[in-house]
Amino acid sequence: MQRTRTEAEAAAAAGKLHAFSIDPQSDPEALFRIAPDSGLITTAMELDREREHWHNITIIATQR
Repeated sequence: MQRTRTEAEAAAAAGKLHAFSIDPQSDPEALFRIAPDSGLITTAMELDREREHWHNITIIATQR
């Protein structure tokens, strides 16, 4: 598996530090998690594609 650098990682390397979070109103069931420093998004549990075909979450990035 090849891993590419995320925009968040590139910004951090350039000294432009950001803090990332998920807008709680866009994820009321708290299905997703985000690493505040890297912006890496993961699921909190296995998602059921037959129950929900897609998810729409809002990511907030703030400069520190």
